[in-house]
Amino acid sequence: MILQLSGDISQDKSSNQHHQNIQERSPKKEYQNTSLLSRGTLWGLLPSLIIPIVALIAMLLSSELIIAFILLTTANWSLVLDLASNPLFLSLLSLLEYIFLLIPIVHVGKYLREPTIKNRLKILGYTLEEPKEFNLAKEALIGLLLALFAVFMVTIISILMELIFSSVEISVDDPLLDLNAYELILWIFIMFLVIAPSEEVLFRGFMQKGFVRSRLGNALGIVFSALIFAFIHLLATILDFALSGISLDVFIATFASLFVPYLALSLLLGLVFQWRNENLYTVTIMHGTYNSLLLLLGFLFF
Repeated sequence: MILQLSGDISQDKSSNQHHQNIQERSPKKEYQNTSLLSRGTLWGLLPSLIIPIVALIAMLLSSELIIAFILLTTANWSLVLDLASNPLFLSLLSLLEYIFLLIPIVHVGKYLREPTIKNRLKILGYTLEEPKEFNLAKEALIGLLLALFAVFMVTIISILMELIFSSVEISVDDPLLDLNAYELILWIFIMFLVIAPSEEVLFRGFMQKGFVRSRLGNALGIVFSALIFAFIHLLATILDFALSGISLDVFIATFASLFVPYLALSLLLGLVFQWRNENLYTVTIMHGTYNSLLLLLGFLFF
């Protein structure tokens, strides 16, 4: 009995030591965040949903005010329509996406002990300090490779959607498919410096991070973030089609053909964000590269 008890204690110690070793090797989900928090927890489900909606409304209102100002000062509706399809004007308008970056940065300050800009960015996922094994070059390479995979994945999905809705003629106008070489270079810079960081801060660094720590958990948090991301990207298209008077079958086919690839891309970005311990560098590079590759393919083949 004593020998058996001694064996049990020895086995328990070995098991505990093994469990401790696993814990030490396992990345802590909030390793870069917990010391920064003033309340001990991150934002919850409601802020994770409301703040992106506020940011979207602010961006849309800002763009509408700019369009309204141009219309009022020129009284030329044709000019407004021309500008709406002008890549250079759209590049200037794209700067409004920084609203997606600014509003979360402002909001997260209330959760921090020291709400400096550095700590605000850190809590959202932009940090080079921890963990020690973090390697920016490695994250960049992962982002580049996954962007190539994403282009392949979305291409396959788009082909499948076209086959499913082969009986319906789907046509979507995109002014960014008609860029010259200079405009292409400009838009590649915009994708990396404006679009990708702004959207990743809002949708992954803020919304998904809040969702997965709420009652939704990891799986539902990633899925709900992906659904919202995809829907917001198609909001203008949905409104345009709704006002154009197209038939219901064409609307459904067009919406599905665009929504499913966007959803697949967003799910991939969300999974990569979780996999890389919630650092935004990998998904930002992946997002920017993916968008740039689409522009390059459009420039070369359309």
